[in-house]
Amino acid sequence: RALKDKRASERRRALMIKLSVAGAAVTAVVLLIAAGLWIRSSMRASALADAVEQQNWDEVLAIDGQHVPALIGRAKQRLNAETPDIEGALADIGLAEQVDSTAAELKPAKALAHAKKAAVQQAAAEKVAAEKIAEAEKAAVEKIAEAAKAAAEKAAVEIAAAKKAVEGQEPLTLKGHSDSVSSVSFSPDGKRIVSGSFDKTLKVWDAQTGQETLTLKGHSEAVTSVDFSPDGKRIVSGSDDRSLKVWDAQTGQEMLTLKGHSDTVTSVSFSPDGKRIVSGGGDWSYGEPLPGEIKVWDAQTGQETLTLKGHSGLVDSVSFSPDGKWIVSGSFDKTIKIWDSETGRETATLKGHTSGVRSVSFSPDGKRIVSGSRDTTLKVWDWPSAAATLTLKGHSDNVTSVCFSPDGKRIVSGSYDDTLKVWDAQTGQETLTLRGHSGSVFSLSYSPDGNRIVSGSYDKTVKVWDISSLDTSK
Repeated sequence: RALKDKRASERRRALMIKLSVAGAAVTAVVLLIAAGLWIRSSMRASALADAVEQQNWDEVLAIDGQHVPALIGRAKQRLNAETPDIEGALADIGLAEQVDSTAAELKPAKALAHAKKAAVQQAAAEKVAAEKIAEAEKAAVEKIAEAAKAAAEKAAVEIAAAKKAVEGQEPLTLKGHSDSVSSVSFSPDGKRIVSGSFDKTLKVWDAQTGQETLTLKGHSEAVTSVDFSPDGKRIVSGSDDRSLKVWDAQTGQEMLTLKGHSDTVTSVSFSPDGKRIVSGGGDWSYGEPLPGEIKVWDAQTGQETLTLKGHSGLVDSVSFSPDGKWIVSGSFDKTIKIWDSETGRETATLKGHTSGVRSVSFSPDGKRIVSGSRDTTLKVWDWPSAAATLTLKGHSDNVTSVCFSPDGKRIVSGSYDDTLKVWDAQTGQETLTLRGHSGSVFSLSYSPDGNRIVSGSYDKTVKVWDISSLDTSK
Protein backbone atom coordinates (compact mmCIF):
# COMPACT_ATOMS: atom_id res chain seq x y z
CA ARG A 1 0.00 0.00 0.00
CA ALA A 2 2.76 2.36 0.83
CA LEU A 3 4.24 1.53 -2.58
CA LYS A 4 0.96 2.38 -4.33
CA ASP A 5 0.73 5.66 -2.53
CA LYS A 6 4.27 6.49 -3.55
CA ARG A 7 3.58 5.73 -7.21
CA ALA A 8 0.41 7.83 -7.14
CA SER A 9 2.31 10.71 -5.65
CA GLU A 10 5.00 10.46 -8.32
CA ARG A 11 2.38 10.47 -11.03
CA ARG A 12 0.76 13.58 -9.56
CA ARG A 13 4.10 15.23 -9.40
CA ALA A 14 4.86 14.39 -13.05
CA LEU A 15 1.46 15.71 -14.10
CA MET A 16 2.06 18.92 -12.26
CA ILE A 17 5.43 19.31 -13.95
CA LYS A 18 3.80 18.78 -17.38
CA LEU A 19 1.07 21.27 -16.60
CA SER A 20 3.67 23.79 -15.46
CA VAL A 21 5.67 23.30 -18.64
CA ALA A 22 2.54 23.61 -20.79
CA GLY A 23 1.52 26.77 -19.02
CA ALA A 24 4.97 28.25 -19.51
CA ALA A 25 4.77 27.40 -23.23
CA VAL A 26 1.37 29.04 -23.63
CA THR A 27 2.63 32.10 -21.80
CA ALA A 28 5.63 32.22 -24.11
CA VAL A 29 3.41 31.98 -27.19
CA VAL A 30 1.12 34.70 -25.91
CA LEU A 31 4.10 36.88 -25.18
CA LEU A 32 5.45 36.25 -28.69
CA ILE A 33 2.11 37.10 -30.31
CA ALA A 34 1.83 40.25 -28.23
CA ALA A 35 5.36 41.20 -29.16
CA GLY A 36 4.59 40.60 -32.87
CA LEU A 37 1.44 42.69 -32.69
CA TRP A 38 3.31 45.45 -30.93
CA ILE A 39 6.11 45.38 -33.49
CA ARG A 40 3.58 45.38 -36.39
CA SER A 41 1.63 48.22 -34.79
CA SER A 42 4.83 50.16 -34.25
CA MET A 43 5.87 49.64 -37.86
CA ARG A 44 2.39 50.61 -39.14
CA ALA A 45 2.43 53.68 -36.96
CA SER A 46 5.88 54.55 -38.23
CA ALA A 47 4.86 54.04 -41.90
CA LEU A 48 1.73 56.07 -41.32
CA ALA A 49 3.71 58.87 -39.72
CA ASP A 50 6.20 58.87 -42.60
CA ALA A 51 3.40 58.96 -45.21
CA VAL A 52 1.62 61.77 -43.36
CA GLU A 53 4.88 63.71 -43.14
CA GLN A 54 5.42 63.26 -46.90
CA GLN A 55 1.74 64.05 -47.60
CA ASN A 56 1.51 60.85 -49.59
CA TRP A 57 -2.22 60.64 -49.00
CA ASP A 58 -2.79 57.62 -51.19
CA GLU A 59 -0.28 55.63 -49.07
CA VAL A 60 -1.79 56.96 -45.82
CA LEU A 61 -5.22 55.86 -46.95
CA ALA A 62 -3.87 52.49 -48.02
CA ILE A 63 -2.81 52.07 -44.35
CA ASP A 64 -5.85 53.76 -42.84
CA GLY A 65 -8.77 54.18 -45.18
CA GLN A 66 -10.60 56.45 -42.74
CA HIS A 67 -7.75 58.83 -42.03
CA VAL A 68 -9.60 62.15 -42.14
CA PRO A 69 -6.57 64.47 -42.71
CA ALA A 70 -5.46 62.18 -45.54
CA LEU A 71 -8.91 62.19 -47.09
CA ILE A 72 -9.03 66.00 -46.92
CA GLY A 73 -5.43 66.26 -48.13
CA ARG A 74 -6.07 64.02 -51.16
CA ALA A 75 -9.24 65.99 -51.90
CA LYS A 76 -7.20 69.20 -52.02
CA GLN A 77 -4.61 67.54 -54.27
CA ARG A 78 -7.37 66.50 -56.66
CA LEU A 79 -8.86 69.98 -56.64
CA ASN A 80 -5.50 71.67 -57.31
CA ALA A 81 -4.42 69.30 -60.09
CA GLU A 82 -3.89 70.70 -63.64
CA THR A 83 -7.12 68.95 -64.58
CA PRO A 84 -9.19 69.04 -61.38
CA ASP A 85 -10.99 65.83 -60.33
CA ILE A 86 -14.01 67.51 -58.73
CA GLU A 87 -16.07 64.37 -58.30
CA GLY A 88 -13.17 62.41 -56.77
CA ALA A 89 -12.46 65.27 -54.33
CA LEU A 90 -16.12 65.46 -53.28
CA ALA A 91 -16.11 61.69 -52.68
CA ASP A 92 -13.06 62.01 -50.36
CA ILE A 93 -14.66 64.93 -48.51
CA GLY A 94 -17.91 62.99 -48.15
CA LEU A 95 -16.09 60.00 -46.62
CA ALA A 96 -14.14 62.30 -44.27
CA GLU A 97 -17.41 63.91 -43.20
CA GLN A 98 -18.85 60.46 -42.41
CA VAL A 99 -15.80 59.64 -40.26
CA ASP A 100 -15.57 62.99 -38.46
CA SER A 101 -18.04 65.72 -39.35
CA THR A 102 -16.34 68.12 -36.94
CA ALA A 103 -12.88 68.03 -38.51
CA ALA A 104 -11.44 71.55 -38.78
CA GLU A 105 -10.27 71.22 -42.41
CA LEU A 106 -13.54 69.74 -43.62
CA LYS A 107 -15.46 73.00 -44.16
CA PRO A 108 -12.67 74.86 -46.13
CA ALA A 109 -12.10 71.78 -48.25
CA LYS A 110 -15.80 71.46 -49.02
CA ALA A 111 -15.99 75.18 -49.87
CA LEU A 112 -12.98 74.83 -52.21
CA ALA A 113 -14.53 71.84 -53.94
CA HIS A 114 -17.81 73.61 -54.59
CA ALA A 115 -15.96 76.73 -55.78
CA LYS A 116 -13.92 74.62 -58.22
CA LYS A 117 -17.07 72.87 -59.41
CA ALA A 118 -18.76 76.21 -59.97
CA ALA A 119 -15.67 77.47 -61.85
CA VAL A 120 -15.63 74.38 -64.08
CA GLN A 121 -19.34 74.76 -64.78
CA GLN A 122 -18.85 78.42 -65.58
CA ALA A 123 -15.93 77.60 -67.91
CA ALA A 124 -18.08 74.99 -69.66
CA ALA A 125 -20.89 77.51 -70.00
CA GLU A 126 -18.45 80.09 -71.35
CA LYS A 127 -17.12 77.53 -73.85
CA VAL A 128 -20.63 76.76 -75.05
CA ALA A 129 -21.34 80.47 -75.30
CA ALA A 130 -18.08 81.04 -77.21
CA GLU A 131 -18.97 78.21 -79.61
CA LYS A 132 -22.40 79.71 -80.18
CA ILE A 133 -20.85 83.14 -80.74
CA ALA A 134 -18.36 81.58 -83.20
CA GLU A 135 -21.19 79.81 -85.00
CA ALA A 136 -23.15 83.06 -85.14
CA GLU A 137 -20.10 84.92 -86.44
CA LYS A 138 -19.52 82.21 -89.06
CA ALA A 139 -23.15 82.38 -90.11
CA ALA A 140 -22.88 86.16 -90.31
CA VAL A 141 -19.70 85.92 -92.39
CA GLU A 142 -21.32 83.37 -94.70
CA LYS A 143 -24.35 85.60 -95.04
CA ILE A 144 -22.12 88.57 -95.83
CA ALA A 145 -20.17 86.41 -98.32
CA GLU A 146 -23.41 85.28 -99.96
CA ALA A 147 -24.58 88.86 -100.18
CA ALA A 148 -21.20 89.89 -101.63
CA LYS A 149 -21.37 87.02 -104.12
CA ALA A 150 -24.88 88.00 -105.14
CA ALA A 151 -23.75 91.61 -105.54
CA ALA A 152 -20.75 90.48 -107.60
CA GLU A 153 -22.95 88.30 -109.81
CA LYS A 154 -25.36 91.18 -110.28
CA ALA A 155 -22.44 93.46 -111.13
CA ALA A 156 -21.12 90.86 -113.58
CA VAL A 157 -24.51 90.72 -115.30
CA GLU A 158 -24.60 94.50 -115.47
CA ILE A 159 -21.05 94.61 -116.82
CA ALA A 160 -21.93 91.94 -119.39
CA ALA A 161 -24.97 93.94 -120.41
CA ALA A 162 -22.83 97.05 -120.68
CA LYS A 163 -20.31 95.17 -122.80
CA LYS A 164 -23.08 93.98 -125.07
CA ALA A 165 -24.20 97.55 -125.50
CA VAL A 166 -20.65 98.39 -126.59
CA GLU A 167 -19.73 95.19 -128.36
CA GLY A 168 -22.90 94.51 -130.31
CA GLN A 169 -26.36 93.37 -129.36
CA GLU A 170 -27.40 89.94 -128.12
CA PRO A 171 -27.25 87.83 -131.27
CA LEU A 172 -30.17 86.18 -133.00
CA THR A 173 -29.56 82.44 -132.58
CA LEU A 174 -30.68 80.02 -135.30
CA LYS A 175 -31.10 76.42 -134.14
CA GLY A 176 -31.91 73.43 -136.30
CA HIS A 177 -28.70 71.63 -137.25
CA SER A 178 -27.93 68.43 -135.35
CA ASP A 179 -24.16 68.79 -135.70
CA SER A 180 -21.49 71.48 -136.04
CA VAL A 181 -22.16 74.35 -138.48
CA SER A 182 -19.17 74.47 -140.81
CA SER A 183 -20.08 77.32 -143.19
CA VAL A 184 -22.45 80.30 -143.45
CA SER A 185 -23.18 83.02 -145.99
CA PHE A 186 -25.62 85.90 -146.50
CA SER A 187 -27.64 86.16 -149.70
CA PRO A 188 -26.77 89.19 -151.90
CA ASP A 189 -29.89 91.05 -150.74
CA GLY A 190 -29.19 90.26 -147.06
CA LYS A 191 -32.60 88.70 -146.53
CA ARG A 192 -31.51 85.08 -146.29
CA ILE A 193 -28.70 83.05 -144.77
CA VAL A 194 -27.46 79.66 -145.91
CA SER A 195 -25.63 77.28 -143.59
CA GLY A 196 -23.86 73.99 -144.11
CA SER A 197 -23.33 71.40 -141.39
CA PHE A 198 -21.55 68.22 -140.42
CA ASP A 199 -25.09 66.76 -140.26
CA LYS A 200 -24.84 66.52 -144.12
CA THR A 201 -27.52 69.17 -144.76
CA LEU A 202 -27.78 72.80 -145.82
CA LYS A 203 -30.42 75.08 -144.33
CA VAL A 204 -31.79 78.41 -145.56
CA TRP A 205 -33.00 80.89 -142.94
CA ASP A 206 -34.88 84.18 -142.87
CA ALA A 207 -32.14 86.62 -141.80
CA GLN A 208 -34.55 88.87 -139.90
CA THR A 209 -36.67 86.37 -137.99
CA GLY A 210 -34.29 83.40 -137.85
CA GLN A 211 -37.03 81.18 -139.27
CA GLU A 212 -35.80 78.08 -141.12
CA THR A 213 -37.27 78.13 -144.66
CA LEU A 214 -35.50 75.26 -146.45
CA THR A 215 -33.50 72.12 -145.70
CA LEU A 216 -31.37 70.84 -148.56
CA LYS A 217 -30.44 67.14 -148.49
CA GLY A 218 -28.25 65.30 -150.95
CA HIS A 219 -24.68 65.07 -149.67
CA SER A 220 -23.61 61.75 -148.14
CA GLU A 221 -20.97 63.30 -145.84
CA ALA A 222 -20.45 66.54 -143.94
CA VAL A 223 -21.13 69.81 -145.77
CA THR A 224 -17.95 71.91 -145.47
CA SER A 225 -18.65 75.09 -147.46
CA VAL A 226 -21.60 77.06 -148.90
CA ASP A 227 -22.06 80.23 -150.99
CA PHE A 228 -24.90 82.13 -152.70
CA SER A 229 -24.60 83.05 -156.35
CA PRO A 230 -24.34 86.83 -157.03
CA ASP A 231 -27.99 86.94 -158.15
CA GLY A 232 -29.15 84.97 -155.10
CA LYS A 233 -30.87 82.33 -157.20
CA ARG A 234 -28.44 79.46 -156.61
CA ILE A 235 -26.40 78.00 -153.78
CA VAL A 236 -23.21 76.00 -154.16
CA SER A 237 -21.99 73.54 -151.54
CA GLY A 238 -18.87 71.43 -151.00
CA SER A 239 -18.64 68.25 -148.98
CA ASP A 240 -16.45 65.58 -147.44
CA ASP A 241 -18.12 63.27 -150.00
CA ARG A 242 -15.70 64.85 -152.59
CA SER A 243 -18.48 66.54 -154.55
CA LEU A 244 -19.95 69.99 -155.10
CA LYS A 245 -23.65 70.53 -155.56
CA VAL A 246 -25.58 73.48 -157.02
CA TRP A 247 -29.07 74.08 -155.63
CA ASP A 248 -32.07 76.24 -156.51
CA ALA A 249 -32.09 78.78 -153.65
CA GLN A 250 -35.87 79.23 -153.82
CA THR A 251 -37.06 75.63 -153.97
CA GLY A 252 -34.07 73.74 -152.54
CA GLN A 253 -34.02 71.55 -155.65
CA GLU A 254 -30.64 70.01 -156.52
CA MET A 255 -29.57 71.30 -159.95
CA LEU A 256 -26.02 69.99 -160.50
CA THR A 257 -23.50 67.61 -158.95
CA LEU A 258 -19.87 68.40 -159.71
CA LYS A 259 -17.40 65.53 -159.33
CA GLY A 260 -13.66 65.60 -159.88
CA HIS A 261 -11.96 66.08 -156.52
CA SER A 262 -10.01 63.11 -155.19
CA ASP A 263 -10.63 64.00 -151.55
CA THR A 264 -12.55 66.38 -149.29
CA VAL A 265 -13.89 69.60 -150.82
CA THR A 266 -13.13 72.25 -148.18
CA SER A 267 -14.10 75.53 -149.86
CA VAL A 268 -16.39 76.76 -152.65
CA SER A 269 -17.14 80.19 -154.08
CA PHE A 270 -19.02 81.71 -157.03
CA SER A 271 -17.26 84.15 -159.34
CA PRO A 272 -18.58 87.76 -159.25
CA ASP A 273 -20.50 87.21 -162.50
CA GLY A 274 -21.91 83.88 -161.32
CA LYS A 275 -20.61 82.00 -164.34
CA ARG A 276 -17.85 80.06 -162.59
CA ILE A 277 -17.27 78.24 -159.33
CA VAL A 278 -13.91 77.71 -157.67
CA SER A 279 -13.33 74.88 -155.20
CA GLY A 280 -10.43 73.82 -153.01
CA GLY A 281 -9.70 70.65 -151.12
CA GLY A 282 -7.32 67.85 -150.31
CA ASP A 283 -6.36 65.35 -147.66
CA TRP A 284 -7.16 66.37 -144.04
CA SER A 285 -4.65 63.90 -142.55
CA TYR A 286 -1.85 65.41 -140.49
CA GLY A 287 0.78 62.94 -141.62
CA GLU A 288 2.92 63.33 -144.73
CA PRO A 289 1.39 66.34 -146.57
CA LEU A 290 -0.28 65.63 -149.91
CA PRO A 291 -0.74 68.23 -152.67
CA GLY A 292 -3.95 70.23 -152.38
CA GLU A 293 -6.46 70.64 -155.18
CA ILE A 294 -8.06 73.73 -156.73
CA LYS A 295 -10.62 73.39 -159.51
CA VAL A 296 -12.64 75.87 -161.56
CA TRP A 297 -16.04 74.83 -162.90
CA ASP A 298 -18.62 76.13 -165.34
CA ALA A 299 -21.53 77.08 -163.05
CA GLN A 300 -24.14 76.39 -165.72
CA THR A 301 -23.00 73.01 -166.99
CA GLY A 302 -20.92 71.73 -164.06
CA GLN A 303 -18.02 71.12 -166.43
CA GLU A 304 -14.52 71.27 -164.88
CA THR A 305 -12.54 73.94 -166.78
CA LEU A 306 -9.28 74.29 -164.82
CA THR A 307 -7.17 72.46 -162.26
CA LEU A 308 -4.67 74.62 -160.40
CA LYS A 309 -1.62 72.83 -159.01
CA GLY A 310 1.06 74.30 -156.79
CA HIS A 311 0.17 73.86 -153.14
CA SER A 312 1.91 71.03 -151.29
CA GLY A 313 -0.79 70.72 -148.63
CA LEU A 314 -4.57 70.76 -148.31
CA VAL A 315 -6.20 73.89 -149.72
CA ASP A 316 -8.58 75.11 -147.00
CA SER A 317 -9.89 78.32 -148.60
CA VAL A 318 -10.45 79.76 -152.09
CA SER A 319 -12.06 82.96 -153.35
CA PHE A 320 -12.35 85.13 -156.46
CA SER A 321 -11.18 88.75 -156.59
CA PRO A 322 -14.03 91.32 -156.98
CA ASP A 323 -13.26 91.71 -160.70
CA GLY A 324 -13.07 87.96 -161.23
CA LYS A 325 -9.52 88.08 -162.65
CA TRP A 326 -7.79 86.39 -159.76
CA ILE A 327 -8.27 83.47 -157.44
CA VAL A 328 -6.69 83.51 -153.99
CA SER A 329 -6.03 80.27 -152.09
CA GLY A 330 -4.80 79.43 -148.60
CA SER A 331 -3.18 76.11 -147.72
CA PHE A 332 -1.89 73.96 -144.91
CA ASP A 333 1.52 74.38 -146.57
CA LYS A 334 1.55 77.83 -144.80
CA THR A 335 1.33 79.79 -148.08
CA ILE A 336 -1.18 81.91 -149.96
CA LYS A 337 -1.19 81.76 -153.74
CA ILE A 338 -2.71 84.06 -156.37
CA TRP A 339 -3.79 82.53 -159.65
CA ASP A 340 -4.94 83.88 -163.01
CA SER A 341 -8.57 82.71 -163.08
CA GLU A 342 -8.64 82.44 -166.89
CA THR A 343 -5.42 80.53 -167.49
CA GLY A 344 -4.82 78.90 -164.12
CA ARG A 345 -1.29 80.30 -164.01
CA GLU A 346 0.22 80.86 -160.56
CA THR A 347 1.23 84.54 -160.35
CA ALA A 348 2.34 85.00 -156.72
CA THR A 349 3.08 83.12 -153.50
CA LEU A 350 2.67 84.97 -150.20
CA LYS A 351 4.72 83.67 -147.29
CA GLY A 352 4.65 84.82 -143.69
CA HIS A 353 2.40 82.58 -141.65
CA THR A 354 4.14 80.00 -139.45
CA SER A 355 1.35 77.42 -139.70
CA GLY A 356 -1.42 76.39 -142.06
CA VAL A 357 -3.60 79.08 -143.66
CA ARG A 358 -7.27 78.45 -142.90
CA SER A 359 -9.06 81.34 -144.66
CA VAL A 360 -8.38 84.00 -147.34
CA SER A 361 -10.44 86.81 -148.88
CA PHE A 362 -10.01 89.86 -151.13
CA SER A 363 -11.04 93.36 -150.03
CA PRO A 364 -14.02 94.89 -151.92
CA ASP A 365 -11.67 97.05 -154.01
CA GLY A 366 -9.42 94.08 -154.80
CA LYS A 367 -6.29 95.87 -153.53
CA ARG A 368 -5.80 93.85 -150.35
CA ILE A 369 -6.04 90.27 -149.15
CA VAL A 370 -6.69 89.12 -145.60
CA SER A 371 -5.61 85.70 -144.33
CA GLY A 372 -6.23 83.76 -141.11
CA SER A 373 -4.00 80.99 -139.86
CA ARG A 374 -3.54 78.16 -137.40
CA ASP A 375 -0.72 80.31 -135.97
CA THR A 376 -3.55 82.41 -134.32
CA THR A 377 -2.82 85.54 -136.40
CA LEU A 378 -4.37 87.42 -139.32
CA LYS A 379 -2.29 89.11 -141.98
CA VAL A 380 -3.20 91.82 -144.47
CA TRP A 381 -1.38 91.86 -147.83
CA ASP A 382 -1.25 94.45 -150.59
CA TRP A 383 -2.18 93.36 -154.07
CA PRO A 384 -0.58 93.20 -156.57
CA SER A 385 2.67 93.98 -154.66
CA ALA A 386 2.08 90.88 -152.46
CA ALA A 387 3.67 92.69 -149.50
CA ALA A 388 2.46 91.96 -145.96
CA THR A 389 1.36 95.26 -144.39
CA LEU A 390 -0.31 94.21 -141.12
CA THR A 391 -0.24 91.34 -138.65
CA LEU A 392 -3.31 91.21 -136.37
CA LYS A 393 -2.87 89.47 -133.02
CA GLY A 394 -5.58 88.84 -130.46
CA HIS A 395 -7.01 85.35 -130.88
CA SER A 396 -5.72 82.57 -128.62
CA ASP A 397 -6.31 79.69 -131.06
CA ASN A 398 -6.69 78.87 -134.76
CA VAL A 399 -8.16 81.63 -136.91
CA THR A 400 -10.66 79.73 -139.03
CA SER A 401 -12.50 82.36 -141.06
CA VAL A 402 -11.83 85.96 -142.22
CA CYS A 403 -13.45 88.53 -144.48
CA PHE A 404 -13.61 92.28 -145.18
CA SER A 405 -16.67 94.40 -144.50
CA PRO A 406 -18.50 95.61 -147.64
CA ASP A 407 -16.94 99.09 -147.27
CA GLY A 408 -13.46 97.62 -146.76
CA LYS A 409 -12.92 99.49 -143.48
CA ARG A 410 -13.18 96.49 -141.20
CA ILE A 411 -12.15 92.85 -141.03
CA VAL A 412 -13.97 90.17 -139.06
CA SER A 413 -12.38 86.93 -137.90
CA GLY A 414 -13.59 83.76 -136.18
CA SER A 415 -11.53 81.35 -134.11
CA TYR A 416 -11.31 78.08 -132.22
CA ASP A 417 -11.23 80.33 -129.10
CA ASP A 418 -15.06 80.62 -129.49
CA THR A 419 -14.99 84.35 -130.35
CA LEU A 420 -15.37 86.68 -133.31
CA LYS A 421 -13.23 89.80 -133.50
CA VAL A 422 -13.67 92.95 -135.58
CA TRP A 423 -10.55 94.86 -136.61
CA ASP A 424 -9.76 98.25 -138.18
CA ALA A 425 -8.56 97.25 -141.65
CA GLN A 426 -6.22 100.25 -141.92
CA THR A 427 -4.49 100.14 -138.52
CA GLY A 428 -4.99 96.52 -137.49
CA GLN A 429 -6.49 97.69 -134.20
CA GLU A 430 -8.98 95.30 -132.57
CA THR A 431 -12.26 97.21 -132.14
CA LEU A 432 -14.75 94.59 -131.04
CA THR A 433 -14.96 91.08 -129.57
CA LEU A 434 -18.19 89.12 -129.95
CA ARG A 435 -18.78 86.36 -127.41
CA GLY A 436 -21.76 84.03 -127.39
CA HIS A 437 -20.81 80.75 -129.01
CA SER A 438 -20.02 77.86 -126.69
CA GLY A 439 -17.71 76.21 -129.21
CA SER A 440 -15.25 77.01 -131.97
CA VAL A 441 -16.34 79.51 -134.62
CA PHE A 442 -15.90 77.83 -138.01
CA SER A 443 -17.31 80.36 -140.47
CA LEU A 444 -18.58 83.93 -140.76
CA SER A 445 -19.84 86.47 -143.27
CA TYR A 446 -20.83 90.14 -143.42
CA SER A 447 -24.30 91.18 -144.54
CA PRO A 448 -24.26 93.26 -147.76
CA ASP A 449 -25.03 96.46 -145.81
CA GLY A 450 -22.26 95.76 -143.30
CA ASN A 451 -24.59 96.04 -140.30
CA ARG A 452 -24.67 92.37 -139.40
CA ILE A 453 -22.33 89.41 -139.16
CA VAL A 454 -23.43 85.79 -139.36
CA SER A 455 -21.37 83.03 -137.74
CA GLY A 456 -21.50 79.23 -137.61
CA SER A 457 -20.05 77.17 -134.79
CA TYR A 458 -19.11 73.80 -133.40
CA ASP A 459 -21.97 74.40 -130.90
CA LYS A 460 -24.44 73.54 -133.75
CA THR A 461 -25.87 77.07 -133.93
CA VAL A 462 -25.88 79.99 -136.35
CA LYS A 463 -25.77 83.45 -134.77
CA VAL A 464 -26.57 86.84 -136.33
CA TRP A 465 -24.86 89.83 -134.70
CA ASP A 466 -26.08 93.40 -135.09
CA ILE A 467 -23.05 95.70 -135.22
CA SER A 468 -24.82 98.70 -136.75
CA SER A 469 -23.87 100.88 -133.76
CA LEU A 470 -20.14 100.37 -134.36
CA ASP A 471 -18.39 103.59 -135.43
CA THR A 472 -16.56 102.82 -138.68
CA SER A 473 -15.11 106.30 -139.06
CA LYS A 474 -12.25 105.62 -136.65
